[in-house]
Amino acid sequence: MAEILEDRVCTCGVIMQEVLQGVNEPRMLRELSIRMSLLPYLETSRHTHVEAASLFQRCRLKGIPVHTIDACIAATAIEHGVALFTLDRGLQRVSSVEPRLRYYA
Repeated sequence: MAEILEDRVCTCGVIMQEVLQGVNEPRMLRELSIRMSLLPYLETSRHTHVEAASLFQRCRLKGIPVHTIDACIAATAIEHGVALFTLDRGLQRVSSVEPRLRYYA
């Protein structure tokens, strides 16, 4: 983890949303939102979402279940050329369909 954090850490909209949705206390939500806003932010575009849909379909054809949000996160990482830090096995399996997806676990 230290090696990853020494490198560049960034976020995108759906990751921010997923993290912030897990917070139940309004004060903590504001604090975490402020802290996350300090991270470099990866924008998504119409192209990102088209690529996410394509990735979703390719996974489904290979029998790999993937959530819509995970396909979007993967497409965002691929588009920006960054590796993901994820413990989500489903998201890790996406790399077997799309070799451009790199991740740390």
